[in-house]
Amino acid sequence: RRPSHPTRVSDASGGGEHEHRSMMDTDMYARAAAGGGTGISIYVPITGTDEAVAVPVDHLPEDVDEVLGILQAELAPLGLWLDFAKAYLQRGKEEQFRAILESGCSPEIEEFYPQAKYERTCILCAFASYYVNLGRAEGDKIKREEHFYRAKMLLDQAALIKQLKDGEEPEQMPVVGHAHLELAKGNLAAAEKLLDTARTMRDNGLDNIGPMLWKALLLYKRNQTAEALQWYKRALRTHPHAPASVRLGIGACQLKL
Repeated sequence: RRPSHPTRVSDASGGGEHEHRSMMDTDMYARAAAGGGTGISIYVPITGTDEAVAVPVDHLPEDVDEVLGILQAELAPLGLWLDFAKAYLQRGKEEQFRAILESGCSPEIEEFYPQAKYERTCILCAFASYYVNLGRAEGDKIKREEHFYRAKMLLDQAALIKQLKDGEEPEQMPVVGHAHLELAKGNLAAAEKLLDTARTMRDNGLDNIGPMLWKALLLYKRNQTAEALQWYKRALRTHPHAPASVRLGIGACQLKL
C-alpha cells in the first residue's frame, strides 16, 4: 500500500506518524532525533523516489501486517525485513517476529527477489537459528525435536539457493547453521566437522571469522582451553577489528589456563 501523502504516513500503531526522509539524508537503519526510547528508526525506501518511510522501533505496530504491507508494497530490501524481525524479537514480540520471517521464507519471495540470493539465505538461516535456540531451551523431548526439525528444513532450504551445479559458490552460512544445530543437539564431533568445512567457504564472497569463533567456543566447552585460545587469537589476527567478544574469549581462556 503506497503512502497517500508525499511527506507523511499515518502511524500504524495508532498514535504518531511514520516520518518521511530523503534517502540522501539518512541510512536505512539510523538513529533519529533525540527523544524517548532508543531514538532508532528503520527507513523503508519508497519505490520510484528518493524518499523513505521512517518507522521508529520503539513504536512498532502491534499489527505486524501494517509493517508487512509497507515492505511488500515497496519491495523493500530483504535486509530491512530482517531488521524489523529483529526489532520485534528484541522487544519480546515473538509472534510478529515469526510472521515477518515466515513471509520472508515463503515461495513468493523467490519470485519477487530472484537476485537477492544472499539476503534470502540470511532470512532462512536467521529463522533456523531461532528454532535451534528454542529447541535447546525446550524441556519436552518431542517439542525439542520438532524445533530442531524445523531448523534443519530451513537450513536445507537455504543451502539450495546457491549451488556448485548451478555454477555458483555455495554459501558458508547454512553450513555454520547446521553446526549450530548439531552443537545444540550435543553432537560435538559432527559440529566440529561442519565448522572445518565452513572455514573453507565464504560469506557472500568474503572471508568470515565466524566459523573460527564457533570452533574456539566448541573447544572451550570441551575444556581444550589452549586450543580454543589459539583459535581466538587466529580470528583476531585475521580480523583485527573484530567485536569485543573475541577479546573476551581470549581473556576467558587465559584466565582458565
